[in-house]
Formats: sequence, structure tokens, C-alpha cells
Amino acid sequence: MNNFFNILISTLRTTAVVTPTDNPIMIVMVGESNAGGQVSISSASTLEKTENPDVQLLDVLNLDKFYNLHLGVNQNLGHSGLNNTTFGWHNQIGNRMREGTFVPSPLYLVETGQGGSRLNTWASGEIDYVTFTQRVSAAISLIEGSTGKSPDIYYLYTHGINDVVSGVTAAEIKPLIIDLWDRIMTTYGGIKILSPELMNGFATEPTQSEYKQMFLSLENEIPNFHIISSEGASLDNIYHWSYQGMNLLADRMMDNILGI
Repeated sequence: MNNFFNILISTLRTTAVVTPTDNPIMIVMVGESNAGGQVSISSASTLEKTENPDVQLLDVLNLDKFYNLHLGVNQNLGHSGLNNTTFGWHNQIGNRMREGTFVPSPLYLVETGQGGSRLNTWASGEIDYVTFTQRVSAAISLIEGSTGKSPDIYYLYTHGINDVVSGVTAAEIKPLIIDLWDRIMTTYGGIKILSPELMNGFATEPTQSEYKQMFLSLENEIPNFHIISSEGASLDNIYHWSYQGMNLLADRMMDNILGI
């Protein structure tokens, strides 16, 4: 059954490179360190470390251009606590674009995650939210200037681990997440917010269950908010996904975008 399911998904991916509009597609990675990824660059294959023109990555240091995604060279720059020696969802996004099993080329990718960040640093006027707005605004302006069209925006979102470590409860963090996405969607709009389910073991009980239930409840409280299953996604450590885990989650989020 699993093999049949995998074959079906693979078949659907080869025929699903369509989008609901002719607008450019922009993916924004939002949140804490898993939004950038702590997978060692040594895990990537030679092909995966090859410059990829199908994925246009925002130059987050200068905000004046997009350039070809080049793992080991230009990802995770300007990400607190990380650098270009690690990666995350970038890799499988690049693989799928290279294979032609995602959206039409080029895909525009914007990194806004910050290692160690908590929801309070994403409040209005706070440093991580200001950085987010600067990058997203620049990206939209560049895309509109080069294509004459506004992009359809999809957000890949992960938050909560650093708040748990800091003793913030699920009840306390929930209104902060709702406020964050109200601001983002009001300012920029977007098609979907895709948020991988937090991994098992990131907190003790009952905190872990409270956080997971809180995130599930957001599907009914934030328009177009989707929790993505993390079942089967492996970890490098208690808080961070592995190469396999990041690729699996990226696949599930891309398939959601395609409606698979």
C-alpha cells in the first residue's frame, strides 16, 4: 500500500506543475532556526550544491536583487545563529524545481527566519518583524519590477520551540501568533501559511500536547493556515530536523501548494 501511495504521489507531481494564476510564485520562510535549517552542508550531494537558476533567492544582505540558489554559498546569510554551512527546506525546494515537479521556473525564495527567535521579537516594531518586512517588501518590489506582476505568496512557518524553552505557555503564545499573521496577511496578503507540526520530544508533557493542540486550533482561527504532518520526519537533535526530515516536510508543503 505504501509503495502504491508513493508511486501515485510521484505520478501526480510529474503532472502538477501548474499554478492557479499566471503570477510569479514567491515562498517566504518564516520563524526560528528550523526556518533556515541546521542540516550540515556536507549532507548535500554534488548536484544539490550546484548553482540552481530555477530558484531565485533574495539577496537579504543588500535587498537589491535575486540570485541563483547556491547551497553552501548564499543560503542562510543574515540569519541569526546560522550561516551558509547549513540549510533546510531550500534543498528539496531546489531539487523539485530542478526536476520540474513543482511550480513553473523561476520560483522566488525569501528567507526571513532568525535562529533563537521568540514571538515577542516578531511583535510590531520589533527587530525580527522589521527585518521580515524589509525583506518581503524588497522582494515584492523586485518581482513586480522585473515581471510586471505581483507574486502569489506562500509562507512556510515554524515557531514555538524557543518560547517553550523560555517557559512561555501555549495559551500565552497563541494570541501572539494570531496577531503576527493578522499583520502579515493584512500588509502583504498570501495564498497559504504552511506550518509543520512540532516534533515529538521538543517539550515534556503536558506542555508538548498543549502546544500541538494549540497549533491545530489555529487552522480554525487564522485563514488559510495549514498544519503539515511531521510523521516520519527524522531529527538531528531534539529541536532540529535532519536532512531526511527537512526534505520530507518540504515535499509535504510543496504538495499542499500543488493541491496533491
